Amino acid sequence: MNRRPGTKIIEEISYESVHVGDNVHVRVVELVWNGGGRSFDVYRVIEDELLTTEESFDAMPTVEQLRELAGASTRLLDDVFTSAQRETLLRTLAEIIGADTADLSDLSARQIELAEQARQIYRTWLDAEADEDAEVSS
Repeated sequence: MNRRPGTKIIEEISYESVHVGDNVHVRVVELVWNGGGRSFDVYRVIEDELLTTEESFDAMPTVEQLRELAGASTRLLDDVFTSAQRETLLRTLAEIIGADTADLSDLSARQIELAEQARQIYRTWLDAEADEDAEVSS
């Protein structure tokens, strides 16, 4: 983590929010400084609360760093479902995610909301799998 790698921010790059735990989403903002350096601030999405008040990250933080910073629960699919339940859930979610927007036109607002929540769960699981694979290979 670092302080300020310059005297003036010349560009802000906001990344998509990341689900890091039970109902906790964070957003990373990359700051480009006039000194040529970069820093990464983290915000809790719902409250738009800056979590990196003392120091920013000097590189894009990992999901684990984001979880720790946000104090989020790390219960993921592996902790909640049996292997068979996980397979069924992931197959169902894959079908939902693969659906065209046109296919969603005959769904109720609640069904669309649930489909969006399912998409987020699936993305979170994929992110966790990718993180595990990255940790194993390093």
